[in-house]
Amino acid sequence: MKNYQTKQLVQTSLYIALVFIAAQVINIPTAIGGVINLADAMILTIALLTTKQNAALIGATGSFLAEILSPYVIYAPATFVIKGLMGFMTNLSFNRLRFENETLRMLVSFALAETIMIVGYFIYQAFILNFGIIVAASDIVNNLIQAGASILIALVLSKILRLQPIKN
Repeated sequence: MKNYQTKQLVQTSLYIALVFIAAQVINIPTAIGGVINLADAMILTIALLTTKQNAALIGATGSFLAEILSPYVIYAPATFVIKGLMGFMTNLSFNRLRFENETLRMLVSFALAETIMIVGYFIYQAFILNFGIIVAASDIVNNLIQAGASILIALVLSKILRLQPIKN
């Protein structure tokens, strides 16, 4: 039992580190002033490899740590919740959907998770930070680009790595 717990702890820590590195180090500028980081792609991919609770912990912790060390620390509380929900939802929906086609299940699961990101940051900006609906809505395009890139990268990563999703 102890070997399993140790393995699980090490694996979870490595996944958190991967999400952190993907958010902190790998930033691709977009043509409209936003930035694509690979944290979401890592969260989506890793969520298929672990339990839904662990996926939530990994997404929340890795992204939160990156956020508090970035110039956007004001988003850290939202990031913790949003990225945790993304990991949880990806795993939950992938394992509950009954499509035969695994790629389609991934696409739908990834899209649901990214919808959480887009709506979550909109709500946080508009109502928690009181930036207003117009300002919050102006960030939706950047978040859509981030979401699309993350879904595409996660699909490719999942296929390249030939991931065997964990059912829970």
